[in-house]
Amino acid sequence: MVVKFINRKNEIRDALLCVAKEGQPMTYESFGEMVSIWRMRGAKDLLDLIAKEERAKKEPDITYMLRSATTKYPSQIGGQPAKPPTTEQKQLAREEMQAVIDRHCPGAVNPY
Repeated sequence: MVVKFINRKNEIRDALLCVAKEGQPMTYESFGEMVSIWRMRGAKDLLDLIAKEERAKKEPDITYMLRSATTKYPSQIGGQPAKPPTTEQKQLAREEMQAVIDRHCPGAVNPY
C-alpha cells in the first residue's frame, strides 16, 4: 500500500503535537491550511499510520485533535467512520481526547 504524503509523516506528526500542546482541536480544513494539504484530502492513510505508531509507543492518539467542521468530532473514531458518530464513538472520542490532554496539555478543557 502506498501512503500518500508519507514523505511528510514526521512534519505532520510534529504539527499534530503542536496542536495537542495547545489543547484545542482543529478542523481538518484548518489543519490542512497549516500543513498545506487541502482539507487533509488524501491524508487518511497517513493519519491512520500516525495513530497506529503513537499507540504502539503507548502514547495517546494525537489524530483525535482533528475534527469535522460539521460533526465537531473526528471523521474516524476507533478505526471506524464517524459520520455521524455513534454514542459509543462519542464516548471513545472523549476518552481519547482526555488522554491527549493529560499527556500534552494538562488542564485543558475536553471538548467532548
